[in-house]
Amino acid sequence: MRAEKLLGGLSSESERWQISVDKLQEDLKNMTGNILLSSGFISYLGPFTAGFRIQLVDQWIRMFIENKVPTSKDFQIERILSDEN
Repeated sequence: MRAEKLLGGLSSESERWQISVDKLQEDLKNMTGNILLSSGFISYLGPFTAGFRIQLVDQWIRMFIENKVPTSKDFQIERILSDEN
């Protein structure tokens, strides 16, 4: 009885786990570009306005795409530097 409840509970988590796995695989694939973007963001964009930062990051992402550097198309520095939880 308890084992069935446990298995039932765990099986309902499989969808959430699959979403997490997919997200982690995508993050791993884009790690090089995301870390490079984060480094540039931290190093060069501190004294600039938010609008200019967004413009530069968009330009960098386009350059990465042109040069086939894997990176997230929806890059957000907050996601790289912090934990969602």
